[in-house]
Amino acid sequence: SESPQYLPPSISLSREPSFQMAQACAAQAFNQWLCGLPPAPSNLEGITVGKTLLRQLTETFRLTLTAASSPSRPTFDPRRLAAWKWLPDLNAACPAPEDWLLSDSCSRSPWPRDTSLDNRNGLVASVRALVQHSVPSSEFWKAYSYASIWWAGQGFLHSLRSAGPCTVRMVESFIQERQVLAKQRHGPDTASLTIGMHIRRGDSCMRWAKGLRDASLGHGRPCYNTSLYMQQARMMMQKYGVRRIFLATDSDTAEREVVAEAKGDFTVTSLAFDRRSVGGSSVANMGKKVDRGTIYIEDRLKAADPSLRKDVVLASLVAELHELSQCDMLIGTSASWVSRLALFGMVGVHGAVPPFSFLDRPFHCLGLKPCPIQQHRRRLQLQRVGDN
Repeated sequence: SESPQYLPPSISLSREPSFQMAQACAAQAFNQWLCGLPPAPSNLEGITVGKTLLRQLTETFRLTLTAASSPSRPTFDPRRLAAWKWLPDLNAACPAPEDWLLSDSCSRSPWPRDTSLDNRNGLVASVRALVQHSVPSSEFWKAYSYASIWWAGQGFLHSLRSAGPCTVRMVESFIQERQVLAKQRHGPDTASLTIGMHIRRGDSCMRWAKGLRDASLGHGRPCYNTSLYMQQARMMMQKYGVRRIFLATDSDTAEREVVAEAKGDFTVTSLAFDRRSVGGSSVANMGKKVDRGTIYIEDRLKAADPSLRKDVVLASLVAELHELSQCDMLIGTSASWVSRLALFGMVGVHGAVPPFSFLDRPFHCLGLKPCPIQQHRRRLQLQRVGDN
């Protein structure tokens, strides 16, 4: 957590059948326990679709941990859902808000109730107790223990299940029409391993980073050259033998650059959708500073930008996060909550922290200066001095 990279010697444990069976059982027990909690109608609206999913995760983490004896689970207040500004237009095929986003993810539970799991509530309670002792209940991104990261991973997958039937149809269409951008021609193909690569461009680009770890916001939020992402991909290729990349991005330009950089070493796939309707112009904020004349996706929504399609924004994000969660390792940026949610998704699916590399900062550094971990270390140092 204190490093922008986690590169274990191998990932063999999480791929062993016995480990995968135990993870599936634990995940099923968690979801059955969660959906058995009393619902708590909440304000789950975020300024973007991604921030809305983040809000769902934050509230799930908070409400399941704060009350010692009476935890609850968040549901989207139906009135707030109907007024959600990112709700796609209703029509004859999708006439209700819940056709796009469910107010209660448990209404679309992927598992029927299994009474044999009831005796595993003790397992869930034990994990919950470990999480409560390791991290503030409202700050899941400060999760230092495996238990708290696993809990957040399950909570995020629960949030993804809030996609309504119309969203799910679009998601399935995007996934079925997955495009192969480049094919691996050099070296052995380890088909079972895939890198999830998230490249955020669009309204987040205010300057080009000088290199890895150039994360200062003083002169604008940085974007990173595609060659830096591929540098990390080749490092993972050498360490794990991985030859496949699933690319999630809001930029057609980034797609073309990854293909050029792959040079036959990787098979690169992505989902096919109108990326300009999501990311807008990749140079809209170039040369600007944070919150000084910048135009973000929420500003485009407010201005009724005709190129912005809310259904594509919602479904493409859910689809890319779903696909990223299935990957075996991650390359992204800590400043992007999509990269962070993808990491939680991988933990939720595989039950283990995957290899990852953030180009900018450690996982817990939210683009802040100084990093919260550095502040925590400083407090510890001062405390030790005082004790002496």
